[in-house]
Amino acid sequence: MSSEAVEFTRAYQKKIPFVQHLKILTETLGKGTAHLSLPIEPHLTNSLGTVHGLARESGRDLDLRRFRPNVVIETNSPEPFEEDKWVGRTLVFGNESGGGSVRVIMKDLRCVMVNLHPDTAAKDSEVMKTIVRLNENNAGVYATVAGWR
Repeated sequence: MSSEAVEFTRAYQKKIPFVQHLKILTETLGKGTAHLSLPIEPHLTNSLGTVHGLARESGRDLDLRRFRPNVVIETNSPEPFEEDKWVGRTLVFGNESGGGSVRVIMKDLRCVMVNLHPDTAAKDSEVMKTIVRLNENNAGVYATVAGWR
């Protein structure tokens, strides 16, 4: 697991004690790690590849919290917007003894909140401009709980 993913989980564990570290078992994603932080629906899911790609293309150091995800997935691919390919598919979390699954229902059309720094609320419109330029203002996907086992 990347240090960024660990840092994100620790930050949310301080605020939300039921954060769980989950392993992905889907062939779609290959082996990776995910972090589930809130038991609400729909879940907002971002891949680290998307956040890193947007940071690179915008020339900004982007904090994951700017995107307010419930689930962060670290895939084997560093490419941004991999999660766009998951729409209509099911992601399975956990291991053989138990876990859950979510159905990815739609891309996330971003609002201006991504322009606000999570600590200072300083505005930076370059973040949204980059999302618009690279992926028609979509960054992340929404998913609903499909089941638990």
